[in-house]
This record gives sequence, C-alpha cells and structure tokens, in this order.
Amino acid sequence: MKTYLVTGAAGFIGANYIKYLLHRKYKEQDIRVIILDALTYAGNLGTIKDDIDGKRCVFVKETSATASLLTACLLKTTSIISSILQLKAM
Repeated sequence: MKTYLVTGAAGFIGANYIKYLLHRKYKEQDIRVIILDALTYAGNLGTIKDDIDGKRCVFVKETSATASLLTACLLKTTSIISSILQLKAM
C-alpha cells in the first residue's frame, strides 16, 4: 500500500492534491494519505473534511510536539511512508 504524507493539505494546493490522489489517481486502489496541518490562516479543514475517513485519509493537527514526533519517527524508519509532500505555508 502506498502511503503519502502531505503537510499543509488543508490549504488550497494541498486540498486539491489529496482530492486528486484519493478520487482520481488511486480511486480504486489501496492508498493511505496522512494529512499533517496546523490549520493556521492558510488552512481550512472544511475543504478536506469530506475526504477524511480515518482509513484512506487521516488528519493529524500539527503542533510543535507532532512535528518533533514525526521527525523522530522518520529518522528511525521511512519504509511506512512512500512519499512526502511539503506544502505547508509556515
């Protein structure tokens, strides 16, 4: 299963990218999209709320703690994440 980590996915470009992944490119395939977003001025959870289902698409609210935890996890293993797309504004 391909797993994508997309930071800043509640912004305009990120929201459209995850919709492309989930509903076009991998519509009938097994995929997982992990969204990491701080929901600051540029992010709007409303644009992706219908895509988040807890199975194919998971949302994690970014804080300084989640960013540190993510860094630690990525340093230990990258085999669980196929691609990382950095789209966050800050």
